[in-house]
Amino acid sequence: MLSTKIASRNLPKRRLRTALTVTAVFLGVALLVGINMATASALGEFNVYINKFWGATDIVVTSGNGLPFSNQTLDTVQENILVHQTAERLEWGGRIGSNTSGTPFFLTGINPTNDFDYATFNITGTRLFSYGEAVVDNIIAEKLGANVGSTLNITTFTSQLLPESMLLKFVGINYPLRNIGSTIYLLLPELQSTVGLGGEITHIFAGLYDSTKAIQAEDELQKLLPTYDVSAPKAEAVQRIEGQTAGFQIGLNVMIGVSLVVCSFIVFNTLFMTVSERTYEIGILRAVGSSRAQIFKIFFTEGTLIGILGTVAGILGGLGLARLFTYVFETTFDVPNLPIAQLTPSIALAGLGAGFVTVIAGSLYPALSASRINIIQAIRPSARNSSRQVPLPLIGLVGVLTLSLGVGESLRLTPFHVNYLDVVLVPIGLVLLGSAIFAKTGRALTWPMFLLSGAVRYVASKSGRKRLLRSSICFGMIAITLSFAIMIGGIQSGVQGALQLGIQEALGADIILVANQSVPISFTDSLKSLQQVASATPLSPSPYPAKAFGKSATSSIGVVAVDPSVFPTIISYTFVNSPPVSQIYSQLSSDNQSLLIPDSLASKLDVGAGDQLSILTRNSTANNNFVSFTVAGVFTGPVLQYIQFGEHFASDSIVVSFSAQHEYFGGDDTSPLFLVDLKPEYKSQATRIAQDIATMFPRYDLGENSLTLGELLSLVNNTINRIFTLILLILYFALLIASLGIGATMIMNVSDRRREIGLLRSQGMSRGQIVGLFLGEGALLGLFGFLLAIPGGLLLLKGATNSTALAGFFIPFVVPYNAIIQSFVLAIVAVLAGSLYPALRASRMEITRALELV
Repeated sequence: MLSTKIASRNLPKRRLRTALTVTAVFLGVALLVGINMATASALGEFNVYINKFWGATDIVVTSGNGLPFSNQTLDTVQENILVHQTAERLEWGGRIGSNTSGTPFFLTGINPTNDFDYATFNITGTRLFSYGEAVVDNIIAEKLGANVGSTLNITTFTSQLLPESMLLKFVGINYPLRNIGSTIYLLLPELQSTVGLGGEITHIFAGLYDSTKAIQAEDELQKLLPTYDVSAPKAEAVQRIEGQTAGFQIGLNVMIGVSLVVCSFIVFNTLFMTVSERTYEIGILRAVGSSRAQIFKIFFTEGTLIGILGTVAGILGGLGLARLFTYVFETTFDVPNLPIAQLTPSIALAGLGAGFVTVIAGSLYPALSASRINIIQAIRPSARNSSRQVPLPLIGLVGVLTLSLGVGESLRLTPFHVNYLDVVLVPIGLVLLGSAIFAKTGRALTWPMFLLSGAVRYVASKSGRKRLLRSSICFGMIAITLSFAIMIGGIQSGVQGALQLGIQEALGADIILVANQSVPISFTDSLKSLQQVASATPLSPSPYPAKAFGKSATSSIGVVAVDPSVFPTIISYTFVNSPPVSQIYSQLSSDNQSLLIPDSLASKLDVGAGDQLSILTRNSTANNNFVSFTVAGVFTGPVLQYIQFGEHFASDSIVVSFSAQHEYFGGDDTSPLFLVDLKPEYKSQATRIAQDIATMFPRYDLGENSLTLGELLSLVNNTINRIFTLILLILYFALLIASLGIGATMIMNVSDRRREIGLLRSQGMSRGQIVGLFLGEGALLGLFGFLLAIPGGLLLLKGATNSTALAGFFIPFVVPYNAIIQSFVLAIVAVLAGSLYPALRASRMEITRALELV
């Protein structure tokens, strides 16, 4: 209680320094709370969207090759104890109008009375119907000009591919979120009878008692139904978005951590300066009987009070920052109208914990040092110089050892590896080593100040060495913050380079044409006939899935068809552990039972080039539809997991020839995608040529979704820049906190050196020279911190690129010259902003008053 009373009385005596320290803690905690609230808001909105999209459906079961299967499979699904409700469906194709210009859609047979998913649809009219009646999605209704009560004659095909007409009356209109408005719903028995698939279905939807156990249910059902594709769409979507944003989340957390470390440094510096300032008071307290523990409690309580004020204010301030970052998220990720971020108990506890840990870490050593002060040395100033100080060689040695271990971790030279250990050791080692160097070479570093004044240079150099700990804390905060700024700049450049290279490998055509329908692959002849076109080739994702059975795992896969004779002239895949490229595509062209496979899928299935891979196809003449394919080559690419063809990503899709797709995967020699390579002299005109092609073939609506390689790369670069701008924004908060710390340190320096300032002024030094003295000292600290940040940032960057290489995504090491230049400017701005007020305060000090204060 006494310690709290003494601490609470002492803090107001140093109002400005205390206010700056509390503000630093406030910003650090507010940053953590605001970012976490905004992130939770964005992820929560994504979960809400996924739940709306899939409704109560947790599990979807289809055949491995997309063919209809017996509805008896429904019994197997219903027997699982996790399954609460099920619905069976038959999805089939239909068309209104001619085959070339009609409106295609899905015909979906359902049981409207007990389909739990259908019960959640937003339908006007009636949702129940009988034979000859149907519910239609609103987009089809608008396109056909149909309303409730309209009757239309539609065409479908039987399982024997014979045309069959159906006369349906629309009794309701659905306004869906799923299926993009392209479905007509009718009675399941009616559709089964019409197409000749009695007792057969294509989909089973299941809802669980506990949606959080969707992955468990998926695994259990997949074991029971090995030739089927069992998916948990909601859970898998959440896992996918978490995986894709994991790196972004790590970046945010690291930057928040840097901010909190800088806060801890400021608390340490403030309390250590307070201990130095109150050494005589500590001696008196010890002389009248105060124990070491009581002295410790006094100073530790001061730090705790600073932490309470800053942390509580930071949690409240996080509410405002959350709105700022929510707006930034909306702009960065193009997600409009995110919900207002909510302060949850877990986020509040995280803010409290981070704030108190930061303050405790910064308060512990100053409080301990205060408790260990010798009474005689505290009371007799003349005896204080005899106190032992840590030798500079020892500081340098510890710095070298720490830095060496950090460098070994960054370069992967150590026999062991601990994740993120280099992120801790490299900055600490640099700051310790920098302290020793600064103490020895501080005078040399002040040579640029000679232009200002020789006297200013001399005084600044002596001051920096006298107050080595304060100086080290200041340039350490700058060095740590800018090290991460340089690292982030290098990662940004590396990611842009890697993704650009990956896009050029995966979709490297000058123009990517996307039609509104499947177009005969002979359309390439029309494209090649154009004067500007050097080459063109179709890229056809199969509308039906397949299932691969590897040595140790199975996987539902997509199928993409290419022309092996033209495709490699436009797209240059990088193959690993495979034969020469010419041999790979030659085999793909000559052998319909050969394929190309991405390395991630090959690793999952445990296959390599030359191995056999069993695939469940749509070829009814094969052995139960199973065909053994030869892996002609294994290719890799950093963007395959971001390119999606239908329901599958490129990283989960095999590549075959068009003849193989036609024979085994339901292909019909059509494609919605065409890759166009222009002649060299026309590449700069890609946008105009793409518009001309769209105008020449209006029925394919090529202008809607087609884009050029330049547009795609620009889109990717802009997205990357927005993401990294957000990360750097957090880092700038850390730099602002460091600037506050420098301000607190310089204010203390002014207080310590009042008599010195008075003497300098009495000897003729002008107010301008006094300002220059303190600004020069600040600039010196900023410059030295920047010089330490360059090797620190490059070492951290090397460690980051090595980590991503081990994770399978190679980011090249690129020296970020722009980031280094920006860091220099930021260093000078930060220290000058922190030093300006103390410098002006020093220059305005009256000579007589300064000389009176000893």
